Order: sequence, then C-alpha cells, then structure tokens
Amino acid sequence: PREWVLPTPILLNISRTCPDSRSKLAQTEGINQGILRQSADDIIDICRNTVRDSEAPALWMARELLPPAERRQVKGIMGLLRQIAEEAGISASLLANRAAVERYVRGAANIELFEGWRLEVAGKRVLQDYS
Repeated sequence: PREWVLPTPILLNISRTCPDSRSKLAQTEGINQGILRQSADDIIDICRNTVRDSEAPALWMARELLPPAERRQVKGIMGLLRQIAEEAGISASLLANRAAVERYVRGAANIELFEGWRLEVAGKRVLQDYS
C-alpha cells in the first residue's frame, strides 16, 4: 500500500542523504524517535548497500558534443536528406536519423544511409557533397 513503509517525503529525504549512521539518520528531515527506534538499522543497512550515483553504471551513453565545423556538416547533411526525402515523397527519418549522421561525420562508414535503397536514393549524393 501507498506510504506503508514511510511517508514519501521522508523516503525522498533519506534517498537524498543516504545516511550511514544513526546520528545522520536522526538529522534527516521528518525522522522521529519512533522511526529511529523501529527502523534505523534497516534504513542504514539499505543506505550502506545502495550503489551511490557516482558508482552507478550509466544507463545510456553520453554523447560528446561535436565541434562547430562538424555540427555545421551534420546540419547540412540533415538539410540535404530532408530535401531528398521531400522530392522522393518519403520521411527523411527513413533515410537516416541524426545519430547516424553524427556517426558518419565522426568517421563511421557503415551507417544505414550507405546501404541498399538508401544508398541509391540519398547516400551517393551525401557522399558526393560531403566526402
């Protein structure tokens, strides 16, 4: 049931401070003597065994920002892809997404834009204009 263990604001305060001792837990906003008496050891054990943010594995890969010249190149390629897609009557996202174009600009040659029908519709033009 909702808030069966502790009220949400207290749980949030504990998660922010993650106290590793009774004295630190006692200083956490919303903690009273009853909570200390009944649950202090369990809360402290949980906090001690919890992975800290700095130790947690990344859930996604952070993308490095492109230098200005490469950003301009990505912008130009994306514009060209939109133009080609409009002429062909298809969505530009079917040709290549921004992440794929960024990979190409960074040096990857094996993006979907340069395979099969995409190569014929747009890839050759991108290679001609941006190689």
